[in-house]
Amino acid sequence: MSYSTYLFSSVRKLSLIGLVASSCYAASWEGFAIPKPFYSATVANGFLFLATDGGIRIISRDGASENFTSEDGLEATKMRGVVSAPAGLYAVSEQGIIASLISSSKFKVLNRSFLESGDFLVPDLVRIQGTVMILGFAKKLAFVDLLTGKSIISLTRIGSTLLESTPVSAIEIKGDSLFVAIGNSVYVRKMSWESMADDRLLADPASWTITKTVSNTDLSVSISAMGFCGDSLVTRFSSGTLQFDSTKKETSACEGVCKIVLEGNILDKAPLMKGDTSLVKWIFNEDGYSYLVGTDSAWVIDKGKITLVSNWTGYSLEELYALEPISTGGVLGYSNVGAWAWNLASSWGPVTSVPIGPFYGQQNINHRNKNTALLPNGQGLMSTWGIGYWLYSQNGSVLDRLIGVSVATCMDNYSTNFIVSRGVTAAPDNSGFLVSFWSQPKYGIAFIDLTGEVSCANGVGSTPFSGPLRATLSEDGESWVLYSSAGESDGGVEGKGSLDVFTFPPPSKNGGQLLDVQRKTYPSTENGYLIDMDLDSQGRLWGVSYSSFGYWEAGLDSVQMPYKVSGYRRANHSSVKIDVQDRIWIGTIDQGVFMLTPTGKTADTLVAENFKMRNGLLSNLVYDIAIDPVQGAIWFAHGTGASRYLRKDLRNAAQFMTDSAAYPVKVYPNPFLPKNMSVVVFDNISEDAILLIYNAGGHLVQSFQGNALLGGRCEWNGKDASGRLVAPGVYHYLIKKGKKKEMGKLLIIH
Repeated sequence: MSYSTYLFSSVRKLSLIGLVASSCYAASWEGFAIPKPFYSATVANGFLFLATDGGIRIISRDGASENFTSEDGLEATKMRGVVSAPAGLYAVSEQGIIASLISSSKFKVLNRSFLESGDFLVPDLVRIQGTVMILGFAKKLAFVDLLTGKSIISLTRIGSTLLESTPVSAIEIKGDSLFVAIGNSVYVRKMSWESMADDRLLADPASWTITKTVSNTDLSVSISAMGFCGDSLVTRFSSGTLQFDSTKKETSACEGVCKIVLEGNILDKAPLMKGDTSLVKWIFNEDGYSYLVGTDSAWVIDKGKITLVSNWTGYSLEELYALEPISTGGVLGYSNVGAWAWNLASSWGPVTSVPIGPFYGQQNINHRNKNTALLPNGQGLMSTWGIGYWLYSQNGSVLDRLIGVSVATCMDNYSTNFIVSRGVTAAPDNSGFLVSFWSQPKYGIAFIDLTGEVSCANGVGSTPFSGPLRATLSEDGESWVLYSSAGESDGGVEGKGSLDVFTFPPPSKNGGQLLDVQRKTYPSTENGYLIDMDLDSQGRLWGVSYSSFGYWEAGLDSVQMPYKVSGYRRANHSSVKIDVQDRIWIGTIDQGVFMLTPTGKTADTLVAENFKMRNGLLSNLVYDIAIDPVQGAIWFAHGTGASRYLRKDLRNAAQFMTDSAAYPVKVYPNPFLPKNMSVVVFDNISEDAILLIYNAGGHLVQSFQGNALLGGRCEWNGKDASGRLVAPGVYHYLIKKGKKKEMGKLLIIH
């Protein structure tokens, strides 16, 4: 194994170790995205850095690869610029967040001042001269002081050109001159790089002069690359590398009908070319080898041998829109393009492709469909717009059966041979699935058992258009209760709607048939269509509409909004899930995620905390949420990828230290070296227990209870109640929960 492969493998291993350890006692974020396409590229210390829709990707010359996203300090994932200079390596997001690489695994944001402007960085239009960064946006040319991280100035006009109408398309620097391409002209200006703040004429459009104009009949095309051959400025209308060395040997590339030239030598064969079309955009010459980079591929040329180094074996689900938790830990992710894959720990399994109809992806986004369900035995069901339902097993690894119009013959179709189903949920006893389907004049519901047999109750809804579902047992356990969103139109998510509550006997009591269905209908908050719903531990139903949320429980005549929610601001909602602490997590399309914590015994007073990209979320656009109470994680689907947030208080500790506990109490590491290790972990303990730690003399040195044991995990840093590090030796721990006790020894070594 080469050093760089070992380096990147070590980074991955260290990251994994950190995540596994932190899941025992702390909160941490991890993002999963496809790091393509490539918008910008640079080389530093022999490694290739790429700005992508999935973060900043790093590739070594032998193909080892890592990817950095928002949780690694970028505070964004859609990156459009990456540049290296003596001042350091910097990454710039689509919205202009500037971050510098401060260690082998961490970035730090220097500047967020462009974030609120609504402007977007032109891909790859970032340059550095000394300690000044120059950025080309769609509406301005900006300058930033890298020493202070502060913006110097933003220009909206150069010469007679308003940049909002004709943006900067290329930037080149030669000595104290800055060359800027706009349309088919190149402007130049003498710069005071060492004292930019004192350049009082910088804001004067007239201080720029046109140094070159290139004839071009296509006015929609701008000069996109510049370089100097000696003292002569060379321009090109295609973006990419355009360089000349001191002997005037050319190195250049651009995608399309373009020559690839490496130090004067033309490269005109596969895999760099496809017919007469170049697949290379950037070239970087290193000591004895070169990187060649296109929009979605990168190669290394070493001693004449061309090697593809951009293969990606990580997360690969495109357009992720839905997530379901796996009963043994992990999640199953559903792609908007007809595929799914699972994540059981920190890596993703193989992708399973699913045949879908022509409207599948579009409708999932338009309606924010909640059309998936997964049972504890690994069987699942997914509805497909217009086609029917896919029944699968082994957590999505095996497709078992398509339940279409030829199988679900009892369903009243919305139109001829066309099943529309926006609601799928697990049956209360996990014996199958409950679904709803559009129909005129009223929608229907159905029960699909584990073999794919279907029983229908047609026309039982209050409107023709049903939505998300949730199911539970009645208070006496004799009936099933199904909650269904009922829409007043077939439009998107902003329409009117209500809540239908169905009660009926389990099909097992009626020979597998869905019979005696009773319905009551309740107004939703602001009469909005309910996009998603979930149940808390009290049996209270929480639902979100496009712009409001609320709860319903027996005795209420409508879905109620909480009386007071501190720290929350209205947003465009997409999803809702309830965790084991009865906190409500609400996903949004534009504001990330809100975690709402009840502050009293009722549901009417809540405190909100907002998580966004700045906190570690991959994107502020969240389509769906899934909570994994086994590993103590909450997952978010973003379209561009997934985020996982590990918190010990998300783990379900109800069975720990009981006769039915699946896992024994564990204490690790043992021996514990507090000067080399951060904490010792007491795992799989009851949240209602008390943990007592005694020295060899029988004196109590530390105790934990209450919130310290949330999620069934507790950490101890080796210090006593007064904050002093305890002496080395043998210590005894006692964990008590009622009459149940767990005891053991812990060796501490300094």
